[in-house]
Amino acid sequence: MKYIGNYIQDIPSKLINYLLNNDGQPRPNNLSKEAINAYDTYAKGQDVGYDLSATYWHIFESQDIPMEIIPTWTIGKVHWWITKMMPGDMMPMHEDPPTLEHDCNRFWMPLQDYETGHVFIINDKLITNYKAGDVFAYNVAQDNHGAANIGFTPRLVLQVTEFNPT
Repeated sequence: MKYIGNYIQDIPSKLINYLLNNDGQPRPNNLSKEAINAYDTYAKGQDVGYDLSATYWHIFESQDIPMEIIPTWTIGKVHWWITKMMPGDMMPMHEDPPTLEHDCNRFWMPLQDYETGHVFIINDKLITNYKAGDVFAYNVAQDNHGAANIGFTPRLVLQVTEFNPT
């Protein structure tokens, strides 16, 4: 992952409070057999015992929050979502599904300063010592990564995919 800069100014002032007081969409929560079979990581997770009918984390997309988020570090079309993990939540190691777009960038922005127990691992690296609003780029969606919250406070992260950057 490559550090891009700090863009905390892109985060609406009331966003964190909204996220902490709402649930978002449960994930993975009853994935269809087609979705599980179409995506090797889901099938592997199910084979080793992950219950894909359970909720392990929540996401918020633009339709789920009453404010606009505009990632000013991007130049192409973007799709963003926020991942909320409560203490005890986890996201098994996985690779993201390939995008239909061949040219895209992926970004990871924590919405809080690093706290012990807020886990993000990409490839073999544990990411720590970040500040709220720090933006990191990774260009390979298939990089193996996962997250967990073994701390005592909710963990909030903005994730952005930028399509067709020029």
